[in-house]
Amino acid sequence: MESRCLGYAGPRSRSEVGGLCDDKDSSVREAAVVALVLIGADAKEIGTSLRNAVKDGASVRMGAVGSIGSVRPVTSENVTALTEALADKDLQFRAAVANALGEMGPDAKAAITPLTMVLNGSDPGPRIAAAGALWRIDGQKDAALPILLKYLREGDPNQRTYAAWIPGKIGRAAKDAIGDLTQSLHDQDRGVRLSVATDLCKVNGPKEAAMKVLLDELGKNGESKYDVLWTLNQLGSDAKDAAPAVRGLTRHKDRFVRQKALETLKKIDPKGSVN
Repeated sequence: MESRCLGYAGPRSRSEVGGLCDDKDSSVREAAVVALVLIGADAKEIGTSLRNAVKDGASVRMGAVGSIGSVRPVTSENVTALTEALADKDLQFRAAVANALGEMGPDAKAAITPLTMVLNGSDPGPRIAAAGALWRIDGQKDAALPILLKYLREGDPNQRTYAAWIPGKIGRAAKDAIGDLTQSLHDQDRGVRLSVATDLCKVNGPKEAAMKVLLDELGKNGESKYDVLWTLNQLGSDAKDAAPAVRGLTRHKDRFVRQKALETLKKIDPKGSVN
């Protein structure tokens, strides 16, 4: 929330927000590294602040690597900072770093060798992230796909969800994963099913089957509907078939569900109306 508030500051306040990256309060620093990207600051303006933040405490540096992956233009200094961070001992952080490099796309080719080392390592999270990054940076489908499918089939629920999430980031170029993703629509874990259904829509998979899973989850009693609505929201107009069900939730007893349903309806069916 703090990062969003800072994000409304506007271009004139970029220097002030940048200064908050050195604030004594870690929560302020964490908000600042995210807000710099929301403000639309140029990578050359904020690169030093973000790179310094990569060496900060856990929550701050996680935000910093995500921002470095998003900010444009991609600079060699930012690629180097993330490449060096791949050697960190924290597995979650290393996975986040690999994801950020993947977000940079072909401009992060200098990271291919260290990412390949991570891919060939033994830690599931970083391996999955490295597979996605190599595919997005250099089109290394043949190296990446076996790793993703391995964890999609054999991993624990978190690993299966993560492995299913990667093809959606790649988009239609990940069509070779459609068969395995379709099989995983029937995974015993709800989180995996939601992730798989979302990604199948993004990679141009069997939309009908994916939407059926999402609508089934939306209609279940006692289950959280908010996360399904969030998923449909991410799909935008690709989830237009879900509009009638979402419209029904605009009258739900939970106000957070009602609000998310209204927001989602506007995203998936902008011309539709709430009766």
